[in-house]
Amino acid sequence: MEGTLASSMAKGIINAAIVLTALSDDYVQSDYCKQEAILANKMKRKIVPLKMADYKPDGWLDLLIAGLKYVDFSSTQSFTGQLKKLESEIENRLEEVAAEGPPVEDEANSDETQDERETSGNSSEAESMEDHNSDPMMTLREPKGIRIKAPPDGCSHHIMISYCYKQQKKVAKIRAHLNKVGYKVWSDENMEGTLLSTKARGIKNAAIVLIALSDDYVQNYDCKKEAILAKEKKRKIIPMKMADYKPDPWLALLIAGLSSVDFSSTQSFTGQLKKLKSKIEKGLEKLREVEKKESM
Repeated sequence: MEGTLASSMAKGIINAAIVLTALSDDYVQSDYCKQEAILANKMKRKIVPLKMADYKPDGWLDLLIAGLKYVDFSSTQSFTGQLKKLESEIENRLEEVAAEGPPVEDEANSDETQDERETSGNSSEAESMEDHNSDPMMTLREPKGIRIKAPPDGCSHHIMISYCYKQQKKVAKIRAHLNKVGYKVWSDENMEGTLLSTKARGIKNAAIVLIALSDDYVQNYDCKKEAILAKEKKRKIIPMKMADYKPDPWLALLIAGLSSVDFSSTQSFTGQLKKLKSKIEKGLEKLREVEKKESM
């Protein structure tokens, strides 16, 4: 190796098409391994997880390998068979790389541009939100005497919102309304730890996950991971249409059978807030019914 271990490992990841992550408790707890896996994810390298031993996944790992099938080397009896499976996985990933072309880091995901995107946004979206602010009914008033029940057992929040930063202004209005009427909405404004681990905790600690759909969301690698993790953790998913978009196959399957709340039209924003609240209440009520049956 040339240079420091960290720089050599970084070069290896940057110059590779595929990164194999050898998972175990030691790997999960290692800061260096964590940094390597996160770099591979950020560089959009194809990741193939290898299970080397039983392990307890931390939040950052849950989100990073969401939707990925691992090759299991934890059992010596099937070692040869798993080698063949690994060869097949590598071939499949290489075919994907050849079809997709070289990975390009999404500007919207990069740490250098994220703050700028949070504060800027395009002019049409800014004008759209000005229209909402001028509407006295934009934020609905909850009737007095109605209280939102606590989140279901095992959840610290009612809701987590998965969104692309280009939709941040609209999402902020929706979040503010939901908070005002009494829901506990997970926020990424005061994050602790890495982005991956924080977002993963937000999904796992919420009863319902709202996904704010647009073309930017569909094409965003990290947003895809968040939506898939929500599905894997069996969270109630409510799609919100923030703008017209073309669904990729992964999204079409994930939201199959689910009706979305349409926030793409400024004229119906207030009505859609009411519709969203109704869907949230129905989702929470179903979860409470399941809890009640399980406790009997």
